Amino acid sequence: MNAVQSAGMADRTTFIVVSDHGFKQVHNQVNLAAAIGDEAYVLPEGGFALVYAKSKDSLPALRTKLAAVEGVADVVGVDRFAEFGLPDPARDPQMADLFIVPKNGYAFGGRTGGPVSTPVPSTTGAHGYPNRDPELDAIFIASGAGIERGKVLERIRNMDVAPTVAALLGIHMPADIQGHAMEEILKNHPRQ
Repeated sequence: MNAVQSAGMADRTTFIVVSDHGFKQVHNQVNLAAAIGDEAYVLPEGGFALVYAKSKDSLPALRTKLAAVEGVADVVGVDRFAEFGLPDPARDPQMADLFIVPKNGYAFGGRTGGPVSTPVPSTTGAHGYPNRDPELDAIFIASGAGIERGKVLERIRNMDVAPTVAALLGIHMPADIQGHAMEEILKNHPRQ
């Protein structure tokens, strides 16, 4: 920002800081494969795990076993996949049979042996949790030319960032895009 001011460009420069997701602090790592053995294949993604049962007949027992594992908050079956925005395995054969959500302070790891739950350094974080968790909200900060000073937005959608940048640049986006410009923060926008 100092360089922009020194160059005399502050009146025509907009600063936008964004991230693609947040992180949650983790104190314990849970290794689901160590808990269930070879009954299923586990794909851990930090803030969630996908479980592929070797036999569909074993799913009820597998759900019960996974629900009892320390650090597991929710074992989501196909009947609740839509609630989490997950694809239906009947339409997408690559989708797992179960979606596992950890408790706060836990993340899933990939070890197949050893202890099921192990402490991790207090500085460890993970991502991949369900997107409705507010701790996973991304950063969005906009300041400078074209931005209303002092405006605070509660939550934004990532898909609204590009249309907002396009509006600042005077570029018209196609009408069929999913996002929209965040007009409430734009100075001199035609709808204000």
